[in-house]
Amino acid sequence: MISTLQAERMQTFWTDSETMSATFLSSGESFEGAPREEKADALKLRFSLDVALPPNVQAQLASEHLAQANGGYGASQASAGVKIAF
Repeated sequence: MISTLQAERMQTFWTDSETMSATFLSSGESFEGAPREEKADALKLRFSLDVALPPNVQAQLASEHLAQANGGYGASQASAGVKIAF
């Protein structure tokens, strides 16, 4: 049995007016857009539990939470999976 806890801090150092520009070489068409979806100053926590079951079976449970300082946004997700080696 293996448990894992991960923490990731995300911080944006650029202004909100930052944009990304791209141009297709073949047609010359161009577009602009925002390069990232997350807000500045966010914290992501992930916990997972892996269990090895004989023979050749592995089960995983995981939970992830994202909390952002700007706007009070938060999101959570959970997952479960089984791997079988042939």
